[in-house]
Amino acid sequence: MSEKKRILMVEDETRLLRLLEINLHTQYAVTTVSDGQSAIEEIRRGAFDLILSDIRLPGASGIDVLKESVRKNSETPVILMTAYGTVENAVAAMKIGAFDYLLKPVRINELKMVIEKALRFGELKTENRRLRQKIRTLEKRFPEFITVNPRMQAILKNVREVAPTQATVLIMGKSGTGKELIARMIHQFSDRSEGPFVPINCAAIPADLLESELFGHEKGAFTGAVRQKKGKFELADGGTFFLDEVAELPQNLQAKLLRVLESHHITHVGGTHVIELDVRVVAATNRDLKEMVQTGEFRKDLFYRLNVVKIMLPELKERVDDISVLVEHFLRKFNRELKKDIQSVSQEALQMLFAYSWPGNIRELENVVYRAMLFADGSVIQPRHLPEEIQEEVSRRKIEVPQTKEELLQAKKNLKEQVIGELEKHFIENALQQNDWNISKTARSVGMDRRQLQNMIRKYEIVFPTK
Repeated sequence: MSEKKRILMVEDETRLLRLLEINLHTQYAVTTVSDGQSAIEEIRRGAFDLILSDIRLPGASGIDVLKESVRKNSETPVILMTAYGTVENAVAAMKIGAFDYLLKPVRINELKMVIEKALRFGELKTENRRLRQKIRTLEKRFPEFITVNPRMQAILKNVREVAPTQATVLIMGKSGTGKELIARMIHQFSDRSEGPFVPINCAAIPADLLESELFGHEKGAFTGAVRQKKGKFELADGGTFFLDEVAELPQNLQAKLLRVLESHHITHVGGTHVIELDVRVVAATNRDLKEMVQTGEFRKDLFYRLNVVKIMLPELKERVDDISVLVEHFLRKFNRELKKDIQSVSQEALQMLFAYSWPGNIRELENVVYRAMLFADGSVIQPRHLPEEIQEEVSRRKIEVPQTKEELLQAKKNLKEQVIGELEKHFIENALQQNDWNISKTARSVGMDRRQLQNMIRKYEIVFPTK
């Protein structure tokens, strides 16, 4: 049973105080006092979820009580009551921090509604504060990677553990999932962090120029080679070389890359001098390299050289629980850049972000938040500020209703399986995390057979941190 919310009631009229206590004590843990000074002392002594106070009080006024509450904890909602209401008084109280301002005589049903609304508001403020604290903590640990998702947290733990080694790392994931950020984190947490981090996108450079870009060339090696040039491998000496979209390497360069990984030296195009290198290679792709090996598009021996440690990044639609914290992070980031003060995203707009499929993943979410902030005409992003493609996709999902009994039964079955699957996956990930990823310990703690737990881990492809 959840603990009752604590309410401090301050009223000098004994009969009204008693009436309020009778009507509220079954639902809330009520503390009553009849003067302002006693209320201030109670606030200093303990914590309350809500304060309900008359304005005119002996000892100290309701405004003094409000000020003390705001000083002690600005997240605690305060509702003020008075029989002498004026617009000026109400505005003054709200400016100080009152949640609401009620005129006597107070209707009990109306008061209960205001109390529930105020408590929800207080919980939201507390949750927002916790969220901001969590984001700040995450930003300090991983300045460019924000997540509260258990699967991603396990991946980040793997990153921290593999970073100090010299192992070659292969990062796999769809476009926009953060592959380069992970590569930069591996570099940042390695003993090479003082050295260079050199990225190259193999898909962005024409094939006839790629060899020179990777390995460098001598003067006169080809038409236009008017002077000697170092390649990316050479520039990364003593640091980390990030090969993005490695699947796009032509077959002849795949063979040369394999030789570099095996021998740790290169030769310039058109040259004969052997250049020794100390480079850690991190590669990334959004394609299935295993499938490319089977079709002959990618060398098997190179695949095994690159795939020493594999990191598989989930799509954003697989980590919906990260959308809120990512949005909060982007709001903080772009408020500074755009010189705006956007405080939040409305609940309706947030639900639309949750429902969208995010084919462009985190990169797309970042662009959506940036665009919404540009067009926002207040401090809160509303659904109308979101791009048309999001509004249209979410609208289509809403109106796609079954047309027959069979379609209805199938839709209900699909939804049930989806919800159960997501629930089971989050349940297992959370339980494993709580039990230090020990399978036997986790199985005992949740009352599950070890074999059953292992089957569910395989079913949902749950990623474990490396030892």
